Amino acid sequence: DMEVIATYLHVYFNISGTQEAPVKNVVFNGIGFRDAAYTYLAPHGVPSGGDWGLERLGAIFFQGTEHCMVNASYFERMDGNGIMLSGYNQYAVLSNNEFAWTGSTAMAAWGFTDELSDGGKHGNDGTTGNFPRYTQVLSNIVRETGIWEKQSSAWFQAKSAQSTLKYNIIYNLARAGVNINDGFGGGNEITENIVFNTCRESSDHGPINSWDRQPFLTLVNGGKPGVIPLTNEIHHNFLVSNYGGVKGGVDNDDGSILYANHDNFEIYGWGLKNGIGCGDHRSYNNVHLYLSIGYRGHTNF
Repeated sequence: DMEVIATYLHVYFNISGTQEAPVKNVVFNGIGFRDAAYTYLAPHGVPSGGDWGLERLGAIFFQGTEHCMVNASYFERMDGNGIMLSGYNQYAVLSNNEFAWTGSTAMAAWGFTDELSDGGKHGNDGTTGNFPRYTQVLSNIVRETGIWEKQSSAWFQAKSAQSTLKYNIIYNLARAGVNINDGFGGGNEITENIVFNTCRESSDHGPINSWDRQPFLTLVNGGKPGVIPLTNEIHHNFLVSNYGGVKGGVDNDDGSILYANHDNFEIYGWGLKNGIGCGDHRSYNNVHLYLSIGYRGHTNF
């Protein structure tokens, strides 16, 4: 006899507190997860001014937490998102995990601003601090991502700040390996990662993509309300712009400001791309091989 089991859960573990009373120090270590239900027909939102839509769901869902961790765990055939950091989450650590055959995004962070009251005029106000901050994404292997949803990546963030991505190996994706959907508070560091075989089912950007079309008011830069984010640093990565990810190892697209891209080793594609409205961008000490275009952009160096 053969037994067929159909899963219907989008979320296996929901770890939720509040910004005022956060859940602290929850650790998932050495656990295997698989076969969460697909989410491509679930309600989606527009996280911010980037191109992507997203469902605020994940097989492991964190909201209102501090110092939580997912470590040395295996995620296989999660038909939606693997891990979602929603709203207030500080000092989360996602480390030494493997994600394979993920339907949507492996790991995502998505904060809250007030987009509804007073006709949405507070939608760019991030001063409440209700967003992921100080997240560490370390030493993960992410492969075969975006099986069902093509607006997907190994790491996605919107309305988040000061994330660190380090020592990750990312390959075989439908779209970008890393997507930074907005500038928000900035201060992100992406370093010592290997990213290749991205954009296998699209051709919109490169292995690492960013947008910044919408200014946000935050307290991240200096502790006082301001719209100037901290500088983002992308350095010492090994990036291959093959398949459709030909717009350079780092694709700083529309409006992306305050990026320091340096000491990366980049193969194929465009040497450097800056989309419309980009500024305060520094690119130096990178090695580029087998380029199709040296530079394409709309900004000053």
